[in-house]
Amino acid sequence: MISTKEMLSEFLGTDLSPSRFNPGTPTVIAGVTVPAKPIEPTNCCQSGCINCVWEIFNDDVMEWQTAREKAVAALEAKGGTWPEGIEPPSSLKPQNMSNTMHQESKKFGPKLQKKPVVPVGMLEFAAMEKRIKKRQQER
Repeated sequence: MISTKEMLSEFLGTDLSPSRFNPGTPTVIAGVTVPAKPIEPTNCCQSGCINCVWEIFNDDVMEWQTAREKAVAALEAKGGTWPEGIEPPSSLKPQNMSNTMHQESKKFGPKLQKKPVVPVGMLEFAAMEKRIKKRQQER
């Protein structure tokens, strides 16, 4: 006898997209809790939902960026270095970088610092979603 879950997964397929509900482990940097970098959604239906996964992702990215900036300010006040393996914001000063990070920033220069955090496609999609919502509100 086949279970309901197996039957549904056979009919609908399995969930191959990464879970949006597994945010990773937050890191404490200079007393500031920085959430893990948000995962891009792969399950957008493109129908203009009220709670679009891209808008939620955008909110998560903004929260992540704000927490990183607060951590940089705390590092500057208390001293210390940014932990390895966690993407630093562009405002991080060389004295707060580890030796490896400092070497990479010297090697790659502005290319490393100007890497966009939010994908261009996501920015365009969010703009489209706002236009759709505005049209719906005007009706």
